[in-house]
Amino acid sequence: MKEIESVEEALAATGNPAVLSFSDVPEDKRSFFQNIYKATAITEAINDGWKADWTDPDQKKWIPVFRVDKTAPSGFVFVFADCVCSFAFAGYAARLCFESKNAAIFGGENFTEIFVGIIMG
Repeated sequence: MKEIESVEEALAATGNPAVLSFSDVPEDKRSFFQNIYKATAITEAINDGWKADWTDPDQKKWIPVFRVDKTAPSGFVFVFADCVCSFAFAGYAARLCFESKNAAIFGGENFTEIFVGIIMG
């Protein structure tokens, strides 16, 4: 697991260009796509080269889990990390899973706003 501190650091670590404008996407959907782009770079950087093998039912794939919290600035807080092995759910994007529980906790706790931006669209 690689600990990164910012979206910019994740983009640099993965060789991705700075956040794109997505100007060809309708304005009401733009934030969602920008957050997906950021989250995939963050996940890739934290995983430091590891990629999920969805053909391996024994391999754990960890995800951060959030819940609604009206006292939090974003309205959501990171709760825990969970894993799946062979099931794919719409909420568990293949590119947004982590190699380990610690990596999922780190991503969820440090980049809550980005993940919430995906949840809220």
